[in-house]
Amino acid sequence: MNAHDLLDYHLGQLETDHRLQFEAELSQDPKLSRTSQLLGQRLSLLLDEGEPPEPPAGLVGRTVFKVLNLEASPSVLPMPGGYREPSFRWADVAVAAIVLIAGLGALLPAIEHSRRNRTNLQCISNLMNLGQGLNSFASGHGKYPGPASKTSLVASYMFPLLETSTISSPSVLTCPSSGMKPVSLTEANWKSWQTNPNHPPSEFHEFAKRIYSYNPGYELGDGRTGPLSWEERISRNQPLAADSVCKDHSDRVLPGNSLNHGGRGQYVLYTDGGVRYLTQRNVAGDQDIYLNDQKQLNYGLHDHDIVLFPGDTAIERVK
Repeated sequence: MNAHDLLDYHLGQLETDHRLQFEAELSQDPKLSRTSQLLGQRLSLLLDEGEPPEPPAGLVGRTVFKVLNLEASPSVLPMPGGYREPSFRWADVAVAAIVLIAGLGALLPAIEHSRRNRTNLQCISNLMNLGQGLNSFASGHGKYPGPASKTSLVASYMFPLLETSTISSPSVLTCPSSGMKPVSLTEANWKSWQTNPNHPPSEFHEFAKRIYSYNPGYELGDGRTGPLSWEERISRNQPLAADSVCKDHSDRVLPGNSLNHGGRGQYVLYTDGGVRYLTQRNVAGDQDIYLNDQKQLNYGLHDHDIVLFPGDTAIERVK
C-alpha cells in the first residue's frame, strides 16, 4: 500500500476490492492506521476554510448614497494656476451607480456559490471520516456501534467511536451547512454524558440535533433489534448515515429533504465508505431512508428496511 493508495482511500477513489484489502491492512497495522487517521484530519483542515466574508447589510445603498453626494459636495484639489477640474455630471454619477449595482449583483451570487461549495465539501469530508471510523470499529467488533441503550439518544452511538479514537472529535459528526449555531462538546462533556446516557443535559440535546442521522439497525425477530454486522456491510452496500432530517415536537419526521443543504437533497454515507448526494429520500429497494416500511420512525422491519434516525431521537420513546 503506497501513499497514492492512502490518499485515494480518503477521497473515495478506491475500487471496492482494493478498499476492503486496505481496510483489512488498517485493522492489522496500528502505524498505518494512525497515518491514515492523521491524513484524514489534515484533509479536513484543508477543506475547513471557514465562512467567506459576507457583504455588510445595506452596502449597496450606502455606497450609492456616498457616490451621489459627490455631486453635491465634491472634494477637488485646486490645480496650478487656479484651474479646477469640473465636478462629475449627474449623468456620470448615475452611470457609475448603475455599474456598481450591477457588479455587486453579479458578485453576491458568486460569493454564495463559493460558500455553498465549501460547506458541501466539508460535509462530504466529515461523512467520509465518520465512515472510516465506523468501519474501523465494525471490523474490530464484528458490528457497527449502536445507541448506549434503547432509552438514550441515537447520538450516543458516538461514545465508542470517541472512546477508541476512531474519529478525531465530535465536530466530524455535524454538517457545517446546517445553519445552526455551533455547539462545542469537549472530552469532559461527552464523557459526563457517557456516564449517564439516558438523562443528557439540555446542551447535549442541542448537540444531538446537529449530528448526522444514523442507521442503528433493524428487527432481528422475537422483539430483538440489532445493528448492522460487518458481514452485512461486505455483502451489500446500504446507507449508514446522512444529513439529519427535520422532526416536529412529537418526534414525527416531516416530509421533504434535509434542510442542511437548502432542502435540495442530502449527502448519504454508505457502508462501503462512499458518500452520495440524493435529491430524494429513497434508494433502491427502500422508499424512505428516514422511515421504515410502515412509514414510522422506528427500527427497520427487516434487514433491507433502512431507517436513519435523527441524533436527538430516543427510539424507545417513538414506539
